Amino acid sequence: MPEISVPGSLPFCIRVMMTVNTTAAQNQMEHIYLNEAKKLRPDLVQE
Repeated sequence: MPEISVPGSLPFCIRVMMTVNTTAAQNQMEHIYLNEAKKLRPDLVQE
């Protein structure tokens, strides 16, 4: 679906949401953000 125009947003950003059944705990999940997409969720990015 088209994304609304937001000042300062990332151009050509493709967002993917996956639902996965797992026995792993939430703190064992690793969120992957590539390149400039790290700006979207700085609270989840581990340097």
